[in-house]
Amino acid sequence: MKTNNLNKLLSLNLRKIAKPAALCICIMFILSSLSVLSFATVKATASPTYLTNNAVFIQDDPLESNQPLAATNLDSTVATLQANNIKYVFECIGKYGFDDTDTGWTENNATYETFIADCHAVGIKVLAWMENENPINLLPSNYASMVAVYNSVLSIGFDGINSDIEMWGSTTGIAPGSYQDFINYNNYMATTLNAEGKLWMPDVPGNVNNDVYHVDAIVSMFYSDESYFEPAAANNQVVAYWENEFSPTPASPVILAIFCKPALDGGSNTETDVWQFQQCANLINSYQSTNLEGISLWRYETIANDGSWNAFDNLINQFTPAQTQLTALTPTPILTPTPTPIPTTIPSSTLTPTGSPTPSPTQTPTPTPDSTATPTPLPSPTPTPTSTPSVPVVTSTATINQVQTASNQVSSRSSLKLTWHSQPTSGDMLALTVCVYDGFDSVSSISEPGVTWTKTTSITNGPVDSEIWSALTVSSSAATTLTIKYTGSVTSSAKACEYSAGSPTTWKVDQTETNTGYKTIGSTGQITTTQPDVVIVGSLAFDSSGQTNTGPFTMIGGSEYRWTLSEAYLQYFTTSTGTYQAQTSLAPYLFSGCIASYVPASIT
Repeated sequence: MKTNNLNKLLSLNLRKIAKPAALCICIMFILSSLSVLSFATVKATASPTYLTNNAVFIQDDPLESNQPLAATNLDSTVATLQANNIKYVFECIGKYGFDDTDTGWTENNATYETFIADCHAVGIKVLAWMENENPINLLPSNYASMVAVYNSVLSIGFDGINSDIEMWGSTTGIAPGSYQDFINYNNYMATTLNAEGKLWMPDVPGNVNNDVYHVDAIVSMFYSDESYFEPAAANNQVVAYWENEFSPTPASPVILAIFCKPALDGGSNTETDVWQFQQCANLINSYQSTNLEGISLWRYETIANDGSWNAFDNLINQFTPAQTQLTALTPTPILTPTPTPIPTTIPSSTLTPTGSPTPSPTQTPTPTPDSTATPTPLPSPTPTPTSTPSVPVVTSTATINQVQTASNQVSSRSSLKLTWHSQPTSGDMLALTVCVYDGFDSVSSISEPGVTWTKTTSITNGPVDSEIWSALTVSSSAATTLTIKYTGSVTSSAKACEYSAGSPTTWKVDQTETNTGYKTIGSTGQITTTQPDVVIVGSLAFDSSGQTNTGPFTMIGGSEYRWTLSEAYLQYFTTSTGTYQAQTSLAPYLFSGCIASYVPASIT
């Protein structure tokens, strides 16, 4: 991999300083600069960025679907790529083939071989873009089988793999794995393919920290169903998204994928490609972008010829030094975490060239477009948190009643207050779900006079933390306000409920479980209760907005959304023992979920 060009720019040969006085001044200047930098925030300085390793996704429309495959069309495609600073092509070859109905390649081997040879002739490397539409097993026990699949593809002549795995998780029962398993999987495959002289450039979710990926290039999808540069995208949180991409510093070169698909072409973008590229330039100039080494266009077929390529070239040229030789990334040995040992024998596995699937690596939330363009991104505002107490409700079992709820949200704060509608009753039980978007911070404590809060269970998936807390004993002096304290400044949403068993009693935790994933159905995991009358509390956090409850649990107060976080408190009262889990649906995003059941001690 390439080293950061910042080191070259800041190199200083002190031997060329002739006088000791000059040396002293220079050293003082360096120490002063380092002192300033040590206190600088991400926004303080835009780091030098050289966009010399640019890429494009080709879904194969120009090679097959839109026009009959012909030498003139193939030559035209390669010529366009060469003329527009493209160093890598992510050529779609089809699905991974875990579902027999989706097995197949988009083209035959001869077509790939010809295309690869033509690209190599002009210095362009071609990676096989592989994606899935079904959950994939990311555990080490499946590594050997996947290496065999990749080697089957690479034997055609591809320079490496562009892996677009967008779904995993244990809820289906066929594809275990978490976000950490996704990270480990990519790091392992990078090391393995590098040893064969091949590149590993995985697609990873946009708006997450990239300091965990040790690969040849991190292809960060800076979009969902629309570009993150769009004014309507997640309440125009583009600056926050950008900061998540580049702070902490990415562990590998980043190739930022931009969504180039206007609404007239079936996408959700309201702005043109030219506008998207300008926003990208603004962010590079204004904010840290260490290790940003290229732009990837999604996708070749949707790049208009009415100035879009010229605008892309202008973006690239702003950040490419004159007379710099563009050097492609070369696979090199990479230090990666060591996963669980895998089988030494690699079972034979081949891809069968049948069918013509049309994959799409984009995620699919359904945002509401905003027709008002914002030429220059602005820092995100910090709203004042407001507490939302609610009136009592009458949901219950024969034994347990829900008394009242409270909720609140916060952004860029280290604490959060919730206010009850009325003073909690002695002998009742209080439960609280809290979700934190940060990736590093969580809840450190919850305090409320007359109440003792403890953590029941929690789980973190990438930047999304989900927790359940409870107060199993409430005294007669309980206060009406509780305070949540975090380990840092966070974006967070919390809800709390009071439960009564009809008379003062003590409570105990019955069962707990956690779950994580990256898919359209978020699940808390399953628990099997040991008592007939219990209240079950579920907490689900998504790295996006708009969760929809899929039942049978009740979503308390709806799905709360705060900037980059969607949080749901899910509740269920049982009348018999059984197995239960809470679920919500959303377009594929990272989620973390946990679940806990509570029972009054007097009825056990």
